[in-house]
Amino acid sequence: APDLKPLAESEEGEIVVVVGYGRVPHKIANRIPIGLALTLFANDISPADRRAAGEIAAQGLVTWINFPSLGKDRGSYATPACSLDGRFVQLEESVNVSEQVRAEWKKIEGKIIVSAITRLIARFAVGQGIRAAAGRDNVVGLIASLGTQATLTALDTPDTRSWETLPARVAVARVRVPAGRHRVLLDARGWQRSQEIVVEKGSWQVVSLMALR
Repeated sequence: APDLKPLAESEEGEIVVVVGYGRVPHKIANRIPIGLALTLFANDISPADRRAAGEIAAQGLVTWINFPSLGKDRGSYATPACSLDGRFVQLEESVNVSEQVRAEWKKIEGKIIVSAITRLIARFAVGQGIRAAAGRDNVVGLIASLGTQATLTALDTPDTRSWETLPARVAVARVRVPAGRHRVLLDARGWQRSQEIVVEKGSWQVVSLMALR
């Protein structure tokens, strides 16, 4: 039977291996037509905003909703490897970070798109104000109104700042070893780390690798 007495009372020590690999989905700029946005989120905006959005869609011009969305993750299906003193060590997935990121994003995605619709309506109001100032039946006013909306739409760049340094997945291993000197070799996504460590009786050491690509 294996010796299961507490580590502090053992002649052994422990090595903890942590490998992060790949990269979580990051935010990218996206856009959908106002008509589609209304179909999906009409019940989430006020009646006044729905009417204004309907007027925008009826123009047939400058009708894009700009918002951030999630791109694909990278390297999440890679297989990291670990060896200890030349022997293979099985790594177990601890956290699927990409899955958690997508789940949290799903909770707020609707609010983000509704906010983008609200911004479009604000641009439409500015354009209508310019048109009214020039005279509603004035062709120059109409052109100026549409031009203003187009310019403001072009300037409406979604905020794509996001978590660029989180791994897609994290794998770990815990191994009891005799006290003394040991060499750990980690390999993930083309990155390698070789480290020699000294493990004292009843103590533990951590070796990690973050392969963020």
